Amino acid sequence: AVVKDGIAFDAPGVQISASFKGTSWVSAVMTQEGQDAHAYEPNYFNVYIDSQLQTTFNTKDWMGKRQVSVPLFAGRDTSAAHVVTITKITEAQFNAANITSNYVTIWGFEGSPGLTLKDLPAIPERKIEFLGDSITAGFCNAAEPCDEDSVCTAANQQFNSSWASLTCQALGAQCHVQAWSGRGVAENCCNQSATLMSDIWLRTLASVSSTGSEPAGTSAENLWDFRSWVPDVLVINLGTNDVAGTAGILQPSDWLFPRFNATYLSLLTSAARAYGTSTRFILACGPMSSAYCASIEWVMAQAQDALPDLKVSLLDQTRFLDGSFGPACNDHPSAEVDAAMADAAVTYIGDLMQWERTAPLARDPASFRRLLHV
Repeated sequence: AVVKDGIAFDAPGVQISASFKGTSWVSAVMTQEGQDAHAYEPNYFNVYIDSQLQTTFNTKDWMGKRQVSVPLFAGRDTSAAHVVTITKITEAQFNAANITSNYVTIWGFEGSPGLTLKDLPAIPERKIEFLGDSITAGFCNAAEPCDEDSVCTAANQQFNSSWASLTCQALGAQCHVQAWSGRGVAENCCNQSATLMSDIWLRTLASVSSTGSEPAGTSAENLWDFRSWVPDVLVINLGTNDVAGTAGILQPSDWLFPRFNATYLSLLTSAARAYGTSTRFILACGPMSSAYCASIEWVMAQAQDALPDLKVSLLDQTRFLDGSFGPACNDHPSAEVDAAMADAAVTYIGDLMQWERTAPLARDPASFRRLLHV
């Protein structure tokens, strides 16, 4: 969202890039919204210099501060240009039971007196959008140790190692993501409040509601303009929290599915009408539950009856937590499992779209984890 003199954002995977020359150092001037110590959740970021992971920072101690100057690099040759990319690697408000404004704003950059901005490289033409929950957001994927008792925190959520991020990197695509742990299409899990992913998808800033409390809709100024960015592919993986939130540990509830089916169908057809026939829709199921796979197939059939030109298909991800692709961290995909899911998704999307891979899967979870825990 463009605010006066700044840019506000809260979704995972958002990147801010700039190319600098004539300066030996650069800092970013930023703030984070939120003054309630019980609701404030820190956001975590990776910093890349010329495409190499340089450092990380977080907003744990930013509450109440007017502005924070974040060092990005120092001691560089002033005659050389350097591209700096700040990547948000946590969801809007980590695993928040109640949603409150938790967005960050970047106000600008500081540097030596000779600082100049240079043109950035062209961004990719391919566009992929992901709508999902903790599976897509990278919840707990960098936990150490990674097992059934892993303690999941914002510090061990690494969106850049998630299957969604890796898929975009390997296919050389822009990546637009709205993913939030515990939230579903028609029902949330794990004591989360009433705001659903089917509502959040409509927002520019996910953590900002129309009233500042829940349940609430989205104010007109915070509605996303679906004409501003039309994806070639929209991938949806939602349903795990609907199942888990209605009947305990991932067991389906008979009364859930009519409501789930109707809400999911409305979401899909609304997206199809917003984006048009050029967008390919991929509906994923798994890997934490397969209980909603039949519902996904029903939604696909109904949507195609209503919109005959709709291009929609099923991505089966149910097998990836069988232990053969890597460990699960508190029942969620680890970075190793994320990589396997991405490898399969790259092949699947590449075949559908006739896209070649432009890069290998660019993951280094060990180095990410070391930096995150410094």
